[in-house]
Amino acid sequence: MNDQNIFEKSSTILPIAFIAFPAPDLSFLLSLLLAQHRAYVAAPTTIPTLTPFANDVIFTLIVITSIDFDIIIRIQTKTIQKMLFKNKKYDILSKAFKNWRINMENIQKVCAINDVSGIGRCSLTVIIPVLSYMGIQVCPVPTAVFSAHTGYDEFVKKDLTDYLGPALDYYKRMNVRFDSVYSGFLGSEQQIDCVLDFLKSNPDSLKLVDPVMGDNGKPYKTVTQNHILRMSELVKVADMITPNITEAAILLKEKYPDTSLSSDTVKDWAQRLSDLGPGKVVITSVELFDNTLCNVGYDSNIKSFFFVPCQYVPAHYSGSGDMFASVLLGGLLKGKSLKDSVCRATGFTELAIKTTYECNNEPLDGILLESCLSELYDENTPNRCIEL
Repeated sequence: MNDQNIFEKSSTILPIAFIAFPAPDLSFLLSLLLAQHRAYVAAPTTIPTLTPFANDVIFTLIVITSIDFDIIIRIQTKTIQKMLFKNKKYDILSKAFKNWRINMENIQKVCAINDVSGIGRCSLTVIIPVLSYMGIQVCPVPTAVFSAHTGYDEFVKKDLTDYLGPALDYYKRMNVRFDSVYSGFLGSEQQIDCVLDFLKSNPDSLKLVDPVMGDNGKPYKTVTQNHILRMSELVKVADMITPNITEAAILLKEKYPDTSLSSDTVKDWAQRLSDLGPGKVVITSVELFDNTLCNVGYDSNIKSFFFVPCQYVPAHYSGSGDMFASVLLGGLLKGKSLKDSVCRATGFTELAIKTTYECNNEPLDGILLESCLSELYDENTPNRCIEL
């Protein structure tokens, strides 16, 4: 059956259609194409993942008639392009379609080294959907599997140290090229050794270290003094680190601030963290001099200190730091500046936290990212950066 016949057949049985497609612009595009063929499209929606297709575009139509059934339609990409390009009123959509194809042909890879928690959105269960929706392939390397994250009173844990080393050695042996290596929760000094060796073996990758060690002024139960010293070694080889204010204090051997920080103090902290090794530093959850909650950035290459204010929400949700770091990393990999990437990460995380709070979601259950992922498609984030 040729593509034209597919459309003609569909139009005779489609009083209402719901379209699912991997990008908002293409959902809208299909809506217009089907409308041309007398199919009434009730609700175009999106799938929260970007999947590259070799030569074809695949989409599903859920058809509502007297008898419910599904039709899977496969349409050659060149057919959609031909339909678009012969009609000038689709010029904007034609460009969007071309850009989508180009982006999907240049997928970047991130090796994400972190834990997996079954209950409570955090770590890899946040990192994978966020970066995937930004058009970046995530290659997960789990460091541990938890039945629920460690904020719960009890949980089941499976340490994966015996897996971590061989898995990373496999990637080295196969000469897999990663655009970025992103490390998070590491449960032991042996795991830090494995990741340290892997970071050194990927000199051309953007190396992001999220030094997961504590929050709310306290180190996590699993963090020892020796763990902190070893984490400093990991920070030394990183290109960028994203500690929260608790972790920044731990790394600098400073007392956790129980009052707002002055601009001079926070600049001193950011500079000293950069002196440990990374050229870019972003400290999250900082309370500045006028009680403004913000994320502070420092780029040593251009000697730039800045902060991005964010609205305070009286709740704490697991996974918010993972979400922030993932959006930040995605922005940098897509060629955005550190300032632009911090703005985008702050805005998206703020939106997700507000949404979660308004839905009265259980804090331990984590940040409600599923309803917010589509917002990542909009790259035009307002510039909220303020120079320090």
